[in-house]
Amino acid sequence: VFVRRAGFVCGARARSRERNSERTCWRGCAANRESSRWAKSIIARRDSLSKREKGLARSRLITSMAGSGSEGGAMRVEEFCVVYVTVPNEAVATSLASALVDERLAACVNAIPSVQSTYLWEGKVQTDTEQLLMIKTRRTLFGKLQTRVKALHPYDLPEVIAVPLVNGLPGYLEWIANSTSSEMSA
Repeated sequence: VFVRRAGFVCGARARSRERNSERTCWRGCAANRESSRWAKSIIARRDSLSKREKGLARSRLITSMAGSGSEGGAMRVEEFCVVYVTVPNEAVATSLASALVDERLAACVNAIPSVQSTYLWEGKVQTDTEQLLMIKTRRTLFGKLQTRVKALHPYDLPEVIAVPLVNGLPGYLEWIANSTSSEMSA
């Protein structure tokens, strides 16, 4: 995996000949002073870290060095989210997904068929078979996306919930950024 930022290229993983196992390439990863200081602190204590801590450190370093996006700044995983929306059928799922992607409010919409939803509505427990939409977008577009879903959705009160991303493939995050509008939500 190669990560690019500000003209630096780094092999995020390197083979250790002595152990014949994967390890993080700490020396070539410093794209700026902050990353350099952070990487040096990890180098100083890497032998005392648990496997979980080393994994989290690698994820943090790789995420902080993700490629530049459409605005020219560094892409941060915190800039993106997945929005969940349930719909009653395939026709609504297709039309809603097409509208959101066409209007560049979403980079991708996955429709998961046959989800059973059990919920309390007007004092009664209801059970329905629905489709679940997983919508990948920028967090700054959530307001516009939510407004558009409410306008196109047949339910009186549609489910529209955003979940922040914790980590992601830098190239995929850059693709989301490039596939969605760079305008801020109103």
